[in-house]
Amino acid sequence: VAPGQAYELYGEATVRLLDMALDVGFDCASFLGGMNNSYLHRTLEGRRQQMRPTQPVDVAMQRRAMGLVLRLLRPWKEGLFPSAEKLQFLVEGSALDGEMTAVDLPRIVSEFTQYMIDEVVSSKRLLLVHRQE
Repeated sequence: VAPGQAYELYGEATVRLLDMALDVGFDCASFLGGMNNSYLHRTLEGRRQQMRPTQPVDVAMQRRAMGLVLRLLRPWKEGLFPSAEKLQFLVEGSALDGEMTAVDLPRIVSEFTQYMIDEVVSSKRLLLVHRQE
């Protein structure tokens, strides 16, 4: 937030950053047990190509995605939250409306973590991973 702007923008920016991190986490989770779908074209002679149009996501890519998910599950360590001295400025609401409150970071972290874990260890996701083994 730029100098001179309202503190409420700081809280909004922090919550928005966490929402974006959650989207990235969901994108990464989709690689776990995921499949690559691609269009195949016949050769000039009319023969089919040797590769299959649907293939599992490479194991190394799945491991990398899981590594990113695990990093996102530690938002404090990864710098997704303001430093301790700036937490006092982390507010939401509007001073004009007289409804300024502190952003409830423990609740947000709990929900964020639960959403990520639910996505990664859902029965559907685990079945997809199991089918690839």
